[in-house]
Amino acid sequence: MQILHTLSDNLRKTKKGQKVLILFIFSILTVVGILVLRNIGHSGVTYWDEGFHAIVARNLTKHPLKFTLYDQPWLPYTYKNWTENHIWLHKPPVAM
Repeated sequence: MQILHTLSDNLRKTKKGQKVLILFIFSILTVVGILVLRNIGHSGVTYWDEGFHAIVARNLTKHPLKFTLYDQPWLPYTYKNWTENHIWLHKPPVAM
């Protein structure tokens, strides 16, 4: 961390260093912006872990404090068996 701090101090002391630093920061922000915005308008939820959490969060808006992956269970379930339960118990409520 000290090396990075010393390098940025040295770059800020000269006009050319300031231009290089500004160009570097602008390049990083541009690349990050492109990576973040590349999926804009994508309406489908993929089968990644985040997709399932998004569905549970959407269902939380319909019925708060009831974490469900599906609104209505498709198959009968036993509420005592947490692995086959209707309620989503993967993450605690604060994480949602």
